[in-house]
Amino acid sequence: MADEAKEQPQEETEKKKSPLLTIIIVAVVMVIEGVGVLAFVKFSGMGASSAEASGIEGEEVAEQEKTVELPLASGRFQNLASGQAWTWNIEVVLQVKKKNEEKVNAELERRGAEITEGVGLIIRRSAHAHLIEPGLETLNRQLTAYVEGVFGFDPEGEPLVERVMLPKCQGIPPG
Repeated sequence: MADEAKEQPQEETEKKKSPLLTIIIVAVVMVIEGVGVLAFVKFSGMGASSAEASGIEGEEVAEQEKTVELPLASGRFQNLASGQAWTWNIEVVLQVKKKNEEKVNAELERRGAEITEGVGLIIRRSAHAHLIEPGLETLNRQLTAYVEGVFGFDPEGEPLVERVMLPKCQGIPPG
């Protein structure tokens, strides 16, 4: 019986050591794995230092693809299509990619009066129903076609002007 009493405490201490030993082994394996991953990243050139040194690739291209807004024409234009002389207070703005901004601005300076006259003609010739549409779809489509004709396309065949916007289109009835 004395032998049995000695064996029981020894078994209990071995059982207590075994979970501690398992935890130590798992911790050592995790540290080795972490060091291995760190070494791989450092020696493969995918570390943070290479990203800082070279900067973000394509940043300049992305900057050139951002859009800017350029005023095209604004003012009061008359429309007699309804049989009465309505005055329309209209503002037309172009949305242009930054890479095309210089070309569009140069054309605006060179042909400013002609462009304003063209916008005025579109307003004067429009049906009254087109000027009071909730989304101004018809007027926007006509102005977009006119603008594409004036500013043209880039070498890839894309229009220089991304979008024509009408932030203000207010009709003032006669009288």
